[in-house]
Amino acid sequence: MSNKTDSDPFLRVIAVFKLVKAALFLGAGVGLLHLFNKDVEHRLQHVLDHLHVDPENRYAKALLDQVGKWTNTNLKLAGLSAVSFFYAGLFGTEGTGLFLRKRWAEWFVVIVTGSLLPLEIYEIFHRVTGLKIVVTAINLVVLGYLIVVIRRKKA
Repeated sequence: MSNKTDSDPFLRVIAVFKLVKAALFLGAGVGLLHLFNKDVEHRLQHVLDHLHVDPENRYAKALLDQVGKWTNTNLKLAGLSAVSFFYAGLFGTEGTGLFLRKRWAEWFVVIVTGSLLPLEIYEIFHRVTGLKIVVTAINLVVLGYLIVVIRRKKA
């Protein structure tokens, strides 16, 4: 009773991609919480010392100067970490559902990915980076592919 799309290996690739994104957002959220109520400049100096970065290096000095200006209020760490955890949960749900071959997950990914594309495109126009372009392109391919899969299953 299974059809070709039930064993589609590309759906597994998409699931792994979503789970990797979830892990990255989870790590970002934990990292942001770790900085909460900490002396960020002191911690960064410790990391630079551990990496044997010359304290007189102009880039290290500039980085430390900028970080020294940060405060808990400026960073809004609690809010940023909450957003990171939200995205981690969202992508984790997508990835897990696809990995388990749940039909609802295909629709969920189409809806979520489609709704986030305008934001991704805005971000690219706001500040172009190669990573943003690659992630948006992958999301477009995933979106298109899942629409084809859903339409094929409907037929």
